Amino acid sequence: MNPRKFLKQKKYLQLYRESIEKTSEIAQNLAELKAEAEALRDHEGQRVELDAAVAKYVDACEEAEKELSRLADLRQDIRQLIDKVNDTRMHSILWRRYISGLSWEQVAVSMNYTYRRVTQLHGEALKEICSIQEMSH
Repeated sequence: MNPRKFLKQKKYLQLYRESIEKTSEIAQNLAELKAEAEALRDHEGQRVELDAAVAKYVDACEEAEKELSRLADLRQDIRQLIDKVNDTRMHSILWRRYISGLSWEQVAVSMNYTYRRVTQLHGEALKEICSIQEMSH
């Protein structure tokens, strides 16, 4: 995968953070549905409908756990790739932009560089990442 595409998967990092929050919400909803299913055991028709809903939630929880695992792996891969960049300026730019989620302007201000210089160093960093990836394959 080309480095620019790889690092653009930052949106997945944001989804990762959101998924962590949603997992607890899903678990709470699942517990509530299970409690309702137990309360409706005497009403067979309603129980069947609620059991089907609970089964869907269980499936959704399993899918959420798989997605969390995939996103955690992606985050680790991106961190490891960025950590292979030896130039501290380039490493810092990549880290601040893709891991910390700063805008280009925020990266520039935090490093006391111009916006143009940050984007220039970012381009150089992507070239270095390409070299790193080529050496590892």
